Amino acid sequence: MASRVNSSFTLIPNQKHRRSNRRSSYFSNTVITDSQLLSTLGNFKALPLEIFHMILRYLSVKDVSMLSMVSKTVSQHIIDYISTSSGSKRLLLQDFHNLELPDGRQDSTILEHYRSLGLLFKRCTLLLPTKERLKYIHKTLAEVSCFKFSGCAAPLQCLGLSCYGMFLQTLTAGWDELECHRVYNFLCELTNLPRKMQAVVCSKPGSARKLELRIRLFCRNALLDHWTHRSDSAFWLTRILKPWPMVNQARLLYIIFGPISPQDGQVVWQKMIEGPTDEPSLKGLADAIKLLYDTGTKEWTVDDVISLVDELSGSQKHLLKVG
Repeated sequence: MASRVNSSFTLIPNQKHRRSNRRSSYFSNTVITDSQLLSTLGNFKALPLEIFHMILRYLSVKDVSMLSMVSKTVSQHIIDYISTSSGSKRLLLQDFHNLELPDGRQDSTILEHYRSLGLLFKRCTLLLPTKERLKYIHKTLAEVSCFKFSGCAAPLQCLGLSCYGMFLQTLTAGWDELECHRVYNFLCELTNLPRKMQAVVCSKPGSARKLELRIRLFCRNALLDHWTHRSDSAFWLTRILKPWPMVNQARLLYIIFGPISPQDGQVVWQKMIEGPTDEPSLKGLADAIKLLYDTGTKEWTVDDVISLVDELSGSQKHLLKVG
């Protein structure tokens, strides 16, 4: 019988947040005099705000990102620009289904755009505590339906979650583990991910194929696939697996990395019990286990990894039973 998930998602060490001495809100009602405002705008002080926004339209996202570091006031003006309809339309590209260009050029172009956008948001929200930072970013990105867990009607033909993952990877790169714990908890609350995972690990494998597919796509595209360093990938995979007992960890690992149907992308549960399994079908699982073993994280002992392999390799018939 599958155990229930720990509702706390992931434990955060009981220590003060390193941004706790910063202002509770970047967008506070602190009174700024005209002279203070002008002094921080430099040569831009002679420009009406509308002209400043027009200038931003001619700059690349990378250049806007660099400009945001000039001063807090300039950064605030850029945040205001992002909030306008024209700024939002320009920056939040949504061509996630137009994959007509050959050699994956469309894929790389829009992914690179969201990498640059992640850096822009990283710099614009630099003074915010993590919780406030995430709330502001979520509010800004909320209009993009393909960034949501079940927001796209054609998820297998959509780059939305991949762009969201690239954005998150750039935003959180270099953050300490405490902050990244907070990010994962925020995403869990936002998507209700633990309850969705509980639904699939407590039911018969394959009985909720669409939900299994959504979980796989969200975990792979939004959380796991864009990291350069293996230790970062291991950290996020650990956040996904560790709240669960071992048998459920094996179920989730199979859902996220196991073989899938080439027709509909759904997880193939019978693959490993019908006969000898071809090596390509096991590569994803093997790479994931190797990731946990090789990175030397304190949260995974050798015994943990061996137990996980045992659940995967020796308990396939059990996985096909209810709960």
